[in-house]
Amino acid sequence: MVSEQGGAAVVCSVLCKTKDEKLLAEAIRLGTLMLDDGFFDAQEKFLAFFKEDKDSEFMLTIRDMIRKSKSSLLQYRSALRVSEDLASKFVGPCELIDEWFGFLAQLCEGHNLDTQDILREQLGANKTFNIIEETLDFIVLQGKDLGQLRKMQDTEAEWLV
Repeated sequence: MVSEQGGAAVVCSVLCKTKDEKLLAEAIRLGTLMLDDGFFDAQEKFLAFFKEDKDSEFMLTIRDMIRKSKSSLLQYRSALRVSEDLASKFVGPCELIDEWFGFLAQLCEGHNLDTQDILREQLGANKTFNIIEETLDFIVLQGKDLGQLRKMQDTEAEWLV
């Protein structure tokens, strides 16, 4: 399996370091495939990476992506009042958020409490980020627009449960 060959560390490193949107999307998809249906061994490899990440670089990356998507959603709503063409310029950062949430859902599949806990707080790290809270904030922001809430994918709601 890819996870046994260091795949989790490669995926996490690419997710933390790349600015290339295509590479980022492919790394998220690879990570999600590695975790497909709660593959416990792969979950453990990712968890080990998170525990070793004393700078919480991975959690910072996720937090920043969620915040960028929240900002883009707010800009989109403001621009939509002016014109749809203008609003379409602010959709970019939101395009990958569903993929991120799908990846996070697979990390936690099977009620993986250890991963859920580390997503809340990275004990022993220099900095800690509450990814669960950031996700909830994003979903609440989406919920302010009933149309957006209806479009919200099952993985986003499922991940919070």
